[in-house]
Amino acid sequence: GSIQQRDGWDPLSPPPSDGLPRILVTMATRGGKQGKAKSKLARQRQLEQEERERKAQEEARARAEEEERHHREEQERVQQEEEERVRREEGERFKEEEEAANRRMNRWEKRLAEQIAKAMEEEEWQRYLVRHEACDAWDERDVNSFIHSLGEDTTPQSLSDAMRTLQLCVEVLKDLKSYAWRAVGLGDQEKAATFVDFQWRLRAAAQGVLDRATADFLQFVDTAFINREREEGREARDIKADLKFQIVQVSQDDVRLGIWANLAKNPRLKSVEFPEVGVTAHLPKTLVLASVAIRLLQCDVDLVSWENTGDLYPVGRILFVELLQLPPQGRRVRGWIMHQITELSHSVKHVEYPASTDASTSGTVPQGASLAVTFHIPDRVVVDETPAVGWWSESLHAWQTDHISDVRFDSETRQVTFQAHHFGNTAFALVKSRSTFIPYDSWQLRSTGIHTVVLSIDLPVPPKRLDIVVEETKCSLVNAIDGSLGELVGQWLDPWDLLTCLVWSGVLITAASPDDQYSPNLWQVTADASHSDPESDGNSQTQSHKDEHATYME
Repeated sequence: GSIQQRDGWDPLSPPPSDGLPRILVTMATRGGKQGKAKSKLARQRQLEQEERERKAQEEARARAEEEERHHREEQERVQQEEEERVRREEGERFKEEEEAANRRMNRWEKRLAEQIAKAMEEEEWQRYLVRHEACDAWDERDVNSFIHSLGEDTTPQSLSDAMRTLQLCVEVLKDLKSYAWRAVGLGDQEKAATFVDFQWRLRAAAQGVLDRATADFLQFVDTAFINREREEGREARDIKADLKFQIVQVSQDDVRLGIWANLAKNPRLKSVEFPEVGVTAHLPKTLVLASVAIRLLQCDVDLVSWENTGDLYPVGRILFVELLQLPPQGRRVRGWIMHQITELSHSVKHVEYPASTDASTSGTVPQGASLAVTFHIPDRVVVDETPAVGWWSESLHAWQTDHISDVRFDSETRQVTFQAHHFGNTAFALVKSRSTFIPYDSWQLRSTGIHTVVLSIDLPVPPKRLDIVVEETKCSLVNAIDGSLGELVGQWLDPWDLLTCLVWSGVLITAASPDDQYSPNLWQVTADASHSDPESDGNSQTQSHKDEHATYME
């Protein structure tokens, strides 16, 4: 057959230089194109395979994630069902426990009410047996009548009679303070407010009695006055007078009075001693030359800071230092003593010290040195290493320590001396910070018997440790490391009375919400509380625990 020409190939042309038939070259070229196509196809197939594998992996991963999600949801469902079951069981248990606790609380409240009612009946019976000379502080009508009687009669009493009246007022005030806090404890705020109002009214009435008696004394501060006291037989019982220095002192159980009238104006006089009061006043020269009197009233009961808004609180006795203007003195005329009647004949006038005006014309005192005061601290008062003396600010309703310097305490004689740079009608006292003993280092409450527990408190400063036993409605201090509190050990008192005695001795262990501004860590304290069932015999001590930040309950 004939050879057909392809791709422009001439079969008659000479063979190529490589000696190979032209047809082979043509076949090789055609085979290379086919190989490239196959390679491209293989790569495409490989890519498709990889794509299929990738999709398969994604589908497998998606299935795994879906299965995991279903498994997780199932676990969450089972967990929620379990938690719901636990909550339901806990709710039922809590409800049962709450009902049981309410039943116990009702029993405790009923028993407490019975004990309080019994105590009130016993106290009422004791008040009936020992009828108070002044009035029954629990009886509002009786208190009102007593206060009204004090203000109704404006006839000045003698100093001794006035001091006996003041002693009666202090006794009633102590009862009113105790009843006020008892009413607070019983939730009767209206009754508590009534008792507080009685305190203010009674204090004002007692002040009026003392002022009228003082004015009468200063009006006749001469031998005529002393002779009148002698004639009535009072001097031997109550009043002690020093005519040389015009000093009169009158003492009662809870109040002591001393008055110095500066008639002589002796420039050599350096100090005035009031041994019955336990006070010595070291006078600046400006006072020695002024027409003034000094009245000192020392009281075992706080008569001023019932609404104390400050950090400081008074410790021990309160000392009132008052500078009074002298009335015109009597003149002897033909054997008679003539006394001029002025407003000072019936009331006293306080003088501020220091003042800038001349003393010779108005009775006020010019600028001068400070008044040094020395007074005795009772043995049952716990005194700090660095004691502080404060004065009561009526405007701030708080104890202040400015205008006072050079406070010194002699531990052997137990006398405190301080310099007062400003006074006139001022109450002074040894003061402490309300945060001195708070927060506690630790505290523990443990049962020791039927209806008996012991509260143990570890304090940051001396007395360091207090143990108080509580039995029914009474409590008692078990021991006291500091000897100053020894008088309180073993005395069974109402809780308020015991706390009041501790505060009077300088140990305040209670706190109120406003106190946290003075002690930032007030409400955090280490606790070691022993728990026991009040219904049990209380003879076995249960497990104790310590919580680093246990809440201190007010």
